[in-house]
Amino acid sequence: MPTPYTTEPAASGARATTTRRTVLAAGALAVGGLSGCLGRVASAVTETGASPAAFYGGDRRTTGADGGGDADDTHRAYHPGEMTVRHVPSRIRGEFGPLSGRLDLDGWTTSAETRAQNHNSSRSNRTEPVAFDDFDDDDSDGDGVGDGTEEDVELLFDYLGDEPVIAERFVVAVPDARLPGGAALADELTPARLVAYLTGDPDDGLCGRARRGEGVVHRDIACRNVLSARLVEETDKGRLVRVRSGPDGVVVTGTDADDPEGAAMAFVTEDGGETSADADDWGREVTPGASGTGGESTAAATATLVCPVYATPPGCPTPMPALLHLRRCRHDGQLLFAGGWTIDDGALYADAATLLGGGRATAVVGVSPADLDRVRGGGGDLDGDGYGDLLARRTGNDRDRHGATLFSGVHDPDAAYLTRALREGLASENLPETGVVAALDAPLVHLVAASASNEVKFKAGAELSGQVN
Repeated sequence: MPTPYTTEPAASGARATTTRRTVLAAGALAVGGLSGCLGRVASAVTETGASPAAFYGGDRRTTGADGGGDADDTHRAYHPGEMTVRHVPSRIRGEFGPLSGRLDLDGWTTSAETRAQNHNSSRSNRTEPVAFDDFDDDDSDGDGVGDGTEEDVELLFDYLGDEPVIAERFVVAVPDARLPGGAALADELTPARLVAYLTGDPDDGLCGRARRGEGVVHRDIACRNVLSARLVEETDKGRLVRVRSGPDGVVVTGTDADDPEGAAMAFVTEDGGETSADADDWGREVTPGASGTGGESTAAATATLVCPVYATPPGCPTPMPALLHLRRCRHDGQLLFAGGWTIDDGALYADAATLLGGGRATAVVGVSPADLDRVRGGGGDLDGDGYGDLLARRTGNDRDRHGATLFSGVHDPDAAYLTRALREGLASENLPETGVVAALDAPLVHLVAASASNEVKFKAGAELSGQVN
């Protein structure tokens, strides 16, 4: 993985440039910002503005309140919690002959945790042994699991029996900055680099280093501060991911290391088509179509990267097996890196699995400050479902009403939140009926106001999930 590096954080209270700027450059991107001679001879246009985006949190009137479920308490719905919004401005350097300079770029992150209530309920016995990273080689009872690890497992199940964080979602929004004749920001933020930014030790001493000729990110991104949980890559290959895909959608699950169909990392498309994506290239993009404020616009989405990790959210006594997913979308002249992690039930419980499902490429819905005002004040939201009607109208997919809601427990094959592929897998018993279901294709809501003030963006970012209580 490449060495993480950062730009310097913007001064407190500084307002970033959020309009298109004219630049001329033909060199690689590097840490810095574009100014001086190069800026004065600028003659090409690139994007410099960005605005927050977030996963739609779901209509609670449709999915039920947090922890709510059926009469026998075997099925529950959980929604993302309070949104955290960060301003993460960066800089880009361009070179043209003897000229060089720097340009400030805007940037935003949003993130939200999902908490459960007694995640152990409705699950059968734990797996034996639990698929868990063995941090202790001592094994006094000879069961193949280190003694220290056994203690960690007990602590983990105690944590899961309370009100644990079992998932987290995030979106990073940066300008689609392109320098004529040179590199593009999109080319620098590769899948491998994003995984490196999200996983590892925040205090490893590497995140602040910079190298000339590399891409540009803010310290909060490169120093693993986008998520509240600490993520560590699954290096011992105790868990892999398995992909089931076809014209009816895609399903990704965690699987054992001896599964011949398992992979350490997978790039998946909802239409079952081939993808050219790899660790260094996001590959082809698909345009599902999404409406923007004031007229039609489109959002292009790449394949989704999925890989096993260990996640340690705040308060969790030990890392838990999880699945990381990440994809890139283009919308309104910006790059949206959207993803998250979800607990890997199949590594912890017998006859259970975490099912990540998608039915079509992620849709991005543009909303204006006026849209937010209408939803906030109730005007234009006659049935009180927040963005529910807007999403259904602009994406044409009623399943989008469920958004990033996480469904836990025993799943009904006819449930409305399931994709066709998931329904068929559950009905045919090819997939466990117990576990967690999360949408890989949950829609994004993107503030279409790159030139707005930071005050407006912060306020809007906190409301973008559009959840309805």
